Amino acid sequence: MTDRPAYQPGERVRVTFEGSIREVRAEDPAWNDAEVLLQPGDDLVAPYIVVPLKWPGITINRLRPADGEPRPGQIWANRWGTELFAADSSRRTGRPEVHLHAPDGTSAYWAEVHACKDGPITLVRDVAEPAPELLLDPDCRDGKCGSCVGGPCEHSCHTETKAVAR
Repeated sequence: MTDRPAYQPGERVRVTFEGSIREVRAEDPAWNDAEVLLQPGDDLVAPYIVVPLKWPGITINRLRPADGEPRPGQIWANRWGTELFAADSSRRTGRPEVHLHAPDGTSAYWAEVHACKDGPITLVRDVAEPAPELLLDPDCRDGKCGSCVGGPCEHSCHTETKAVAR
């Protein structure tokens, strides 16, 4: 027995290919000949396949924006340019999710917005990375004086005690 696939001519199948869009192109200004270049995974240098969008039975589902998944605090825009605020909705839904909130008060799970007629979504402004936590001098007793942050404590209330202890 061989490992040859048992497909038959005329058999109806659905092929699933998950990858990244490398390019969208068309010669015709009306986009009648539009095609996308797809690559396996996220490697934009790997070999690709050309998929004409007008072929019958071709469906492309959006999975993840080119800028990555939205994080709370970021500002995204839908395909029409409407800015959307990303917020953590896990308290409301009970699941870890990020919803996008529009100026008109509506909101939806980011993947639904990205996949619908309003997609794709694109990142407009990223949220600032949190500042690193500053370390206190181990000799600092109260942690309140600014000179104790990030290096040896130079505050007089501490240096006097150090001098007396010697």
